Amino acid sequence: MSAAVIDLSKFRTHFSKLDDQSFLDVESLRPYFLEEGVKFEDNSWPIKGAPKESKTIHFDVAISPGLKLTDEPRLLYTVKLACVLIGTSTNPRLGNVGPETLIKTAGKIINFIRLMKFKYELTYISSINSSIFEEILADYPYPLADRLSLRSRLYDHLDSLSSQEICELRVPRSGIEPDVNIEKIASALGVSSRAFKSFNPRLARFRKEHHFYMKSNLRHYLDKSEFMEAEKLTVDTLRKEVGAVKKFLDNLTTYSELFPEEHRPQKRFFRGFQVTKFAKKHGRKGERTRDIPQPVMFKVMDRAIRWVIDYANPLLDYRDRAVEHYELLQRSDNRGGTEESRRHYAAKRMRYWLKENPLDVLAGQPGAPYPITSFDKNIDSSKRTNTKISQEQIETAQTLIAKGTTQEKAAEKVGISKASLSRILNHGWAEDGFGLDKVVNEYLFTACLFVIYCFTARRQTEIESLEAGCCFETPNGPSIRLYSAKVEQNYDFFPVTRLVARAIEVLERLTSQIRTEENQKLLQVPTVQGGKNEFWQQGKMNEFAALVEADRECEGSDKWIFSEHQFRRFFAMTYFYKFDASDLPTLSWHLRHDSFDMTEKYLTDKDFATVFDEVMAEKVADLLENPGDPEDPIYNELRDLILDTELQSDKRTEKMIKKIKDIGLVINHVPDGICFGKTPDLKERSSCLHAGALQLSSVKKGSCTGCPNLAAFDRPQDAQLIVEVSQSPMMKKAREVLA
Repeated sequence: MSAAVIDLSKFRTHFSKLDDQSFLDVESLRPYFLEEGVKFEDNSWPIKGAPKESKTIHFDVAISPGLKLTDEPRLLYTVKLACVLIGTSTNPRLGNVGPETLIKTAGKIINFIRLMKFKYELTYISSINSSIFEEILADYPYPLADRLSLRSRLYDHLDSLSSQEICELRVPRSGIEPDVNIEKIASALGVSSRAFKSFNPRLARFRKEHHFYMKSNLRHYLDKSEFMEAEKLTVDTLRKEVGAVKKFLDNLTTYSELFPEEHRPQKRFFRGFQVTKFAKKHGRKGERTRDIPQPVMFKVMDRAIRWVIDYANPLLDYRDRAVEHYELLQRSDNRGGTEESRRHYAAKRMRYWLKENPLDVLAGQPGAPYPITSFDKNIDSSKRTNTKISQEQIETAQTLIAKGTTQEKAAEKVGISKASLSRILNHGWAEDGFGLDKVVNEYLFTACLFVIYCFTARRQTEIESLEAGCCFETPNGPSIRLYSAKVEQNYDFFPVTRLVARAIEVLERLTSQIRTEENQKLLQVPTVQGGKNEFWQQGKMNEFAALVEADRECEGSDKWIFSEHQFRRFFAMTYFYKFDASDLPTLSWHLRHDSFDMTEKYLTDKDFATVFDEVMAEKVADLLENPGDPEDPIYNELRDLILDTELQSDKRTEKMIKKIKDIGLVINHVPDGICFGKTPDLKERSSCLHAGALQLSSVKKGSCTGCPNLAAFDRPQDAQLIVEVSQSPMMKKAREVLA
C-alpha cells in the first residue's frame, strides 16, 4: 500500500464519494483516473475513461519562449497536484469533473501559465496582485492568440529566420519536399502548435516560399487574407476558460499548505466572483446551429439507410474479393522492385479486374457508387489537371505509329514512356468512376455514422467511444454502450433501433481486420492496401451528401453544411413534435440532460419558432380531421375554439397558427396521447392537477385515460418502431418527397 504524500484528512468532505482506499490513493498521488502503470512523476498522463485514445494530459510543453513547464519543477508540481485534486474532488467549486473535462481544464490551466509568464513576466503565481488579476480578466474575453500577441510574434519570428535556421526546420520525408517542424516554431514562441490554427494563411505562404511540403487541404489558404479582426470568445467558451482558471486558483488557496509557497495566491481572487455573469457580460453570444431542412434530411437519410441496409453487404463482399486478387498480384513472381513499388503496381493493375468484374447489383440504384473503376482513388477526367500525359500526346503518337513509327520511337518523340503509351493504346484511359477504397472506407463508413447520429442523438465525442461489441440485444430490443459526455461523463446504456444495430454491425465488419485485443475502437478505418487510419469525421458527411446529391434544399440553393449537433436537435424535434413517441421527461433522459430547461432549449429557440408553430398547427388540424377517439370531450372543445378556421383552405396553417396563439393553446405529449391541460382555459379540469400544477412528469400509460383534456390516439406499442425503416413516419414521408 502506498504511503500518503499529502495530508487531506481535514478536507475529507471534499472527496465524499471516494471510498477509503481511493481517498488514500489521492493522498499518495496515485489518483484513480490515471491509466494503469502511469505515475504522478510522468509527464504524460493518459486518462481513464476519456473517449479517445489520444486524450492525454501533456506536461512537457512550452510555457514561454524557450522554456518548458518541465524546466520549472515546483511550478510543474503545482499544476500536476492541482489536476489531481480537480480530477478527484467531488466538491463542485473545486472539482467534480469527468475525464474529458479534466483534460480540457489542464490545457486551460497551462494557457493561464503561458499568459502569466509571457505578458506579465511573472515567475511565481504568488506575484499576481489585484491589479494584475483585473488585467488578466480583461484579457480573457479574447482568443489565446490575441492574449499572447501571437500574430505579430509569429510573423516577426518567421521573417527573422536565417537560411541556416530554416534548414534546421526541415523534417525529411520520403518525397522530394521536406516537412516543416511546426512544433519547433511553437516551442520558440512558448505555445502549442494548436494555437497556430488561425494563422494557416501565413504558415501556408511560409511553406511555399521555402519549398516545404504542403498538404492539399492547406493550399486553399494561399488565397486567403492573413489579417482577420479578432473576435471575442462566445459566452459558453469564455465561461469554460475563466471557470478553469477559477478552479485552479481556488484549489491553490483552499489547499494552500500543500503547494510550494511561491505559488500560493496572495488572496482568494475569485471570492464572490460569478463566472457565468462575467461570461454573459463580456462574451459574444454564439449562434445556434441551424436546423437541417426536412427535404435535405429526408433525402440524405434515405440514401444513408440504403447504403447500410442494401449496399453494405455487396460492397464488403466485393472488397474481400478485390483485396484477395490485389494480394495475388502483389505476390506474383513476375514483378521485382521494392515492396512499395509492388503495391503501387498491383493497385494500378486492379482497374482491369474491376472492369472485368463490375458490381452490377448497384447499377441504377439511388445514390449507389457505380461504377467502381479504381482500387484506391475516385477518377474524374474533368479534373485531370495534373496528369503528365495529354490527349494530344496520345493522338500524335497514334499518327506516328500509323505512318510506320515504332511504339518506342513514337513514345520518345511525344515525351512519354513506352509502357504508358502501350497501356493507354491497349486499355484506354482510366474510366471515370469510384475508387473502392474511398467507397468502402469513407462513404460506407460515413453512411453508418449518419444513421447512428440521427437515431441516437449522441454527441461527436460520444460516437468516438464506439467499440466492437458495444451493441447488444435485450428483452426490450437492442441497446448500445456509449460514453455520456456532458453530465455523467461516464459510460452508459442507451436504447437504439435495429437500424442502428445494423450500422454498428457494418462498422464491426469494416474494422475487423485492424482491431486488436487492446484496441477495439470502431472509429478507425483500414485501407484496401493493408494500412489503417483514424477516421476523421470532419467534412466526410458533406462529401457523402454531395455524392448522393442530398446536400441542397432545392436546385440552385446553397449547399447544406452538416454538423453532428444538428442531428441531435433533429432527433429532439422529430421525437417530440412529429411522432408522439413520448413525453418531455423521457426525451430529456435519452438526451442525458440534467434538467428540462436544457431539453427545452432544443425546442424553443426563436430561430425555429415558426417551424414549431407550423408543426403544432398541423397537429391540431390533423386531430380535428382525424380524431383518435371522436367521443373524447376535447375534440368538441377544440372545434368550438377554432370553429371559424377553414381547415381546408390554402392558408390553413397560417390561420391555425394565429388562432392557436390567440387562445393560448398548449399541447404536450403523454403516453396516452396529446394533453391540452396546460391551455389556460382548460387547465382547471385536468385530472392530474395538484397544487395548481399539472403532474406531467409522473404520468404513465393509462393514467390519463378519461381526462377531458386528453386527445387519445393509436400508437405503436413499441416506441422503437417509430424509427424502424418499415414503420418510420419520417421514412414514409421521405418516400413521398422523393417519389
